[in-house]
Amino acid sequence: MQGLWLMSKFSQTLVRFLEILLILSIGSAAIYLVGSVLVTNTAEEAQTFLSLVKANFIERLQGHARIVESAAKVQFIREFSMDNIRSYLGELVSDSPQVWSHFILADHRGLELVNTLENAPRASITSQLYFTTPYYNGVTVIGEPLYGVSVNRPLIGIGTPVKLDGKTVGVLVGFLRLEYVSQVLNEKQITNSSYTFMLNSSGLLSGHPNTEIILQRNWVNPPIGEDPPYSSRDQAAMTGIFVTALREMTLGKSGWKLTAYEGDYILINYLPLGIRTMSLGMISPVFEIYNKSLLIAIFMISSMVLIILAVFLLQRLRHSVTQNIDLRQKAEAANEAKSNFLSNMSHELRTPLNAIIGYAQLGRMGKGDSAEVNLHHIESSGRHMLTVINDILDMSKIEAGKLVLNCVVFSLQTCIDEINEIVASNIAAKNLVYSSETYALAPYWVYGDDVRLKQVLLNLLSNAIKFTPSRGEILLSGGIVAQDATNITLELAVKDTGIGMSVEKVNRIFKPFEQGDERTTRSFGGTGLGLTITKAIVEMMQGAIAVSSTEGVGSTFTVQVKMLKREAPVVEAVSEEMQVFSLSGAHIMLVDDIALNREIVMELMGDMGIIFVEADNGREAVTTFENSPIGYYDVILMDIQMPVLDGYSAAREIRRLNRSDAGQVSILALTANAFHEDIVAALDAGMNGHVAKPFEFNKLLASIQEEYSRHRT
Repeated sequence: MQGLWLMSKFSQTLVRFLEILLILSIGSAAIYLVGSVLVTNTAEEAQTFLSLVKANFIERLQGHARIVESAAKVQFIREFSMDNIRSYLGELVSDSPQVWSHFILADHRGLELVNTLENAPRASITSQLYFTTPYYNGVTVIGEPLYGVSVNRPLIGIGTPVKLDGKTVGVLVGFLRLEYVSQVLNEKQITNSSYTFMLNSSGLLSGHPNTEIILQRNWVNPPIGEDPPYSSRDQAAMTGIFVTALREMTLGKSGWKLTAYEGDYILINYLPLGIRTMSLGMISPVFEIYNKSLLIAIFMISSMVLIILAVFLLQRLRHSVTQNIDLRQKAEAANEAKSNFLSNMSHELRTPLNAIIGYAQLGRMGKGDSAEVNLHHIESSGRHMLTVINDILDMSKIEAGKLVLNCVVFSLQTCIDEINEIVASNIAAKNLVYSSETYALAPYWVYGDDVRLKQVLLNLLSNAIKFTPSRGEILLSGGIVAQDATNITLELAVKDTGIGMSVEKVNRIFKPFEQGDERTTRSFGGTGLGLTITKAIVEMMQGAIAVSSTEGVGSTFTVQVKMLKREAPVVEAVSEEMQVFSLSGAHIMLVDDIALNREIVMELMGDMGIIFVEADNGREAVTTFENSPIGYYDVILMDIQMPVLDGYSAAREIRRLNRSDAGQVSILALTANAFHEDIVAALDAGMNGHVAKPFEFNKLLASIQEEYSRHRT
């Protein structure tokens, strides 16, 4: 019996032992699985972090590329004015010495004209990527790290074309310092002992925090007789896994590798940079996942992780719900603002439209004021509607990032004088006191967009007139507040004694689709876009706008803009032989697919003795001109958007006709395509000028008169 008892106890012990063994086996498998998951998650987290490093690095490079592009657009660089170039480029380097090594300006042969390095030999950069791509393709390029002979460091060159009158005349190259590249790559790291480096397809190392191991070294294929330039932790390369990762980097691959060194696990993450053949790599120590002494701890930690993960997911869910509520509230607020804006737009468009239709009906019925008064109201309402439409179009271009400045040389004093003339009638109509106290502007001629500058000031003055009661005061003041050899800073202020604004309203007035107060909109009207557009234009002019206001006292809007200095243009004396011709007997072809538009032009000029020939599309215009006698037509007024053949194509076909007057006949675009790019497109198509619809009769007549006089002389 004792033997059976002993055998039973042995069997029970054996079963328990086997159960324990099974539990340990399952636990070991679970631990291995958890360990594998942890390794994979760690590697993926490191890969995501490296992607963020990459995004930050590319953003920095693109920012520096924009600096080089801006420098290449400076007038004296485009004209190769050597006296100014070296000091200007030298200032760029001295302003950010930790970023820039030096700048090179090369001509069309790739020969260095300016090198900001002292005592640098004059060399040719014709074979370098940062010269060939900008020069031949006309685009900015960020080159691979190359060793600078003069600085004995790998540098990253950023090259951009230098253009004059639309033609590439040279290349400007800025070189980023090795230390700066390393600093950007290692600003943030996933662990305290991690570091990031950069490698190209040839195995050239750069961007490593230990700059001394980079010089004249190649990590993948070191020169014969030299050891690979690894740091102590980089000795993990001896396993071969590290070298494998480096070789995959040179092939532009992305991934991660895990290797061991002196009891530590080393994680190597890598991915292509997306610029040339460069790749980024990151080396990080990993927790000793497979150390047997920590198996139990890992098992316990994995259980805790599940609990923590559940809590974390609940927190994330709560955060996500809260965030969705916030986003929904913001979206609803934005939609409400847009709905209010659309309601205001409807009001602003329907109000003048109602006046136009109403006064037209009064005129037809023979009621109301005289026909002249009715027509004045119709014209005034039409001009107001055109202002609203222009604001909407400007806002759409601002939101699309397509608003551009059309820069010309103009006189600041003349610009201010014209603004004073424009507002004079509205000032007088409202019985306001207006003063213009700008000082010392007469000598200054500048290069900038005079039309947009007027738009900014007229927007501010129009608001001042609108919100200032009768017998109130408005002051336009300012002048030049700063200048150097090439630039001036103009500051102008519009001050009124109007209704003023609270601080809350001031904080809202520059936002699109909003006005300071809905009651203001109901009382005074307006689209709520004027100040948004004004702010966007001022910022495009490298300036800023500020406002100070006290409710019930008034407001002051202050604008600062920067512009390039220019010499006053030489005014050529008008030749006595130039004479104004009568248009009687002139032959004008009127091309427009809308018969009413053709009728308006012919009625306005019906008593001038002009012989009009009509065409309702571009194809008919080309055929009519081709079948006419040589020199028959003096001027062609060409619409743009027409069926069968558009105005641009028609103008090109006329210019290509094999007849002596094809290149001489004057073609004017008369079109509702009124943007700056439309004017450029008309000139590119071979037209002589551009008149926008709705047209001012006097401006159209002056344009026709000018072209007719030129044609007849």
